[in-house]
Amino acid sequence: MNYLKYQKQQKKPIKGTNYKSQKLVFGTYGLQLCENGEITFNQLTALKKQISVMFQQIKYWTYLPAKSPKTTKSLGARMGSGKGLIFSYIYKITKGSVILE
Repeated sequence: MNYLKYQKQQKKPIKGTNYKSQKLVFGTYGLQLCENGEITFNQLTALKKQISVMFQQIKYWTYLPAKSPKTTKSLGARMGSGKGLIFSYIYKITKGSVILE
């Protein structure tokens, strides 16, 4: 059996600069990040919707690495008793990477 299929990930700090994805591949304009951070799936869909409203007849590509789960515990839960349930999925992004093109 494959027990690693639904394994929860540990939090690791996002460090450094991404030098590989700093260049534009398909288009002439892009959205480059200035800081390290996380983008949730809801933020990404809102960004795509806003881009499609502002620029109606434009093709765009998104570049984001693999998703990692984010867990939370319920408000009434006491300390201990393991890690919480998966709340949402996030994209960990580094400084200098192009996410929209």
